[in-house]
Amino acid sequence: MKILTSTTLLILLSIYLIGCNEATKKKDEHNKKEKEIIILGDNSQQVNYYYPNGQLKETGIIKDSLNIGIWKEWYADNQVKWEGSYDKKGERIIEVRQQTPVINFKNNSMLKVGIPVAVKIMVNGLHPKDAAYATNNGTMRICLDDPSYDMYLIPEKTGKYELRVYALAFQNDYFIGSITFDVK
Repeated sequence: MKILTSTTLLILLSIYLIGCNEATKKKDEHNKKEKEIIILGDNSQQVNYYYPNGQLKETGIIKDSLNIGIWKEWYADNQVKWEGSYDKKGERIIEVRQQTPVINFKNNSMLKVGIPVAVKIMVNGLHPKDAAYATNNGTMRICLDDPSYDMYLIPEKTGKYELRVYALAFQNDYFIGSITFDVK
């Protein structure tokens, strides 16, 4: 019987550990990739979520069933939605400062009274789910049918609109900033 050398043991251990770091892919009923999981060990895994078109939607690490560390999310049009971190309790870390939000409309020529316009409101360091929005001349509602946008703005009258953005994770809502635009 041969005695295994320490070099042989290291090679076998490396092969075993590489085999443990396997990727699992989950596909939907149309055989399109929805999720990819890479086991990292220590009860943690790298997870990648995908849109139905195969584009990356969200990526980060899950440990003990909690999102931890750095995560990144994209809209369906490949624009960055949010990049930030989760703490060890699985809660988003919110680091905000007063700034001017960036608003992208689905179609700028459609800013007319009573016509819903899909918008995405981007604020550095603030996830859309951690924000509250207020407007002086219209209503807003969640946009569920288009993953490239967060919500719809429905102008109620002509004139200047001011859209205000607040962070919700503080004792009192924290004002981030506002942006104005015209409705005809």
